[in-house]
Amino acid sequence: REPFAQPGDVVVVTGATGFVAGHVIRELTAKGFQVRGTVRNLTDTAKTQHLKTLFPDLELYEADLLEDGSFQECCRGARFVIHCASPFQYVVQDPENDLVEPAVKGTINVLRSARLAGGVRRVVLTSSTAAVMTLEPPSDSSYLWSEDDWNVDTTLEDNPYRYSKTLAEQAAWLWMASCYNSHDYGIAGGFEDPTQVRAALESGGQKYD
Repeated sequence: REPFAQPGDVVVVTGATGFVAGHVIRELTAKGFQVRGTVRNLTDTAKTQHLKTLFPDLELYEADLLEDGSFQECCRGARFVIHCASPFQYVVQDPENDLVEPAVKGTINVLRSARLAGGVRRVVLTSSTAAVMTLEPPSDSSYLWSEDDWNVDTTLEDNPYRYSKTLAEQAAWLWMASCYNSHDYGIAGGFEDPTQVRAALESGGQKYD
């Protein structure tokens, strides 16, 4: 029986210039996987040169979280996708456009690209405790946070980064659930447009504005 994952398999890591992605690439490379990384601008050598120096065999692709379909090329022929790309800033001028839109739409963009590419066995979404833990600590100091918990007390105005991570993970779960009920493989199942993510989240009681 063929192993689920084995050395030589192609793995896409989004947001390759990021801190977490760099460690992911290092581990994958050490285990013999063929790694493809995505960056926003291939010509920005100030941000990408260290990757080629550290990982000579790394293939870099240009992709934009907000550009629909821009991840499809790097996903073709890949077995796995590890989605690390997401804006990480605590101080921004426009939380909606600088944090929430790239986080949510980017997640859906990557998921759709992976499914349309065909052959991708698993997508790993690197989320954050920011999507789970609330700002107000529970009264029970021994409380164990789990996948049943959600961050429900942040907004665009109050901790927008943590808010964006919450919405991005919720969007991923919603998109996956919608795939199971979709037979329109022309759009890869899930939501046809990111605006549908907004509607789905709002219908579930999660504010998105």
